[in-house]
Amino acid sequence: MQDNDRIEELKKSEKPFSESELRYPHLIENMSDADTVLRETIEQYNALTELAADAIICLKSPDTVYMWNRKAEDMFGYSAEEAISKPLHELIVPEIYREKAYAGLIEFYQTGRGAVVGKTLELTALRKDGTEFPIELSVSAMNIRGEWHATGIIRDISERKRLENELRDKLDEIERFNKLMVGREIKMGEMKQEMQALKERITELEGRGGTA
Repeated sequence: MQDNDRIEELKKSEKPFSESELRYPHLIENMSDADTVLRETIEQYNALTELAADAIICLKSPDTVYMWNRKAEDMFGYSAEEAISKPLHELIVPEIYREKAYAGLIEFYQTGRGAVVGKTLELTALRKDGTEFPIELSVSAMNIRGEWHATGIIRDISERKRLENELRDKLDEIERFNKLMVGREIKMGEMKQEMQALKERITELEGRGGTA
């Protein structure tokens, strides 16, 4: 059953439905009444992710998005409906990095390990409009019923990078000014030495004139 069909079914039914059921119908469509605890856990988890200040994305093999919170919508420009069930790396990874990323996915789904797992990395991401921007990425691995899943927490660090670049530019400016001032001081020292040498020479010549 497609997500849109599931949403329409929920809307037409008399059974109360939650935000999680409307936003992530693919997570609950195959649940029976015996899955009440799991359903409540998913709803609580979803409620937390929707309030998160960072983008939270869940991924399963081969490269399929199955959770995309509101911050991810804001950050990347894709709605949850547009992103869920789509290949993540085609959505948000610049093409130049995809081949390496796909190679990492093969290892991850086999072992639950990888170059980005358990670390916080600074990378470049891609928005829907094609613009690239800097992000901070943390990835954790989950083994669900014998299959590895990934949860990525993503922070837009554009503003931080802008401030870092401004500070770096100011530091460069200060260093250039300092070098200029040091150069001037050296030059002034040399000029003082030359002036002192001239004064001594004049005094010497004056002395010779006085004894002539």
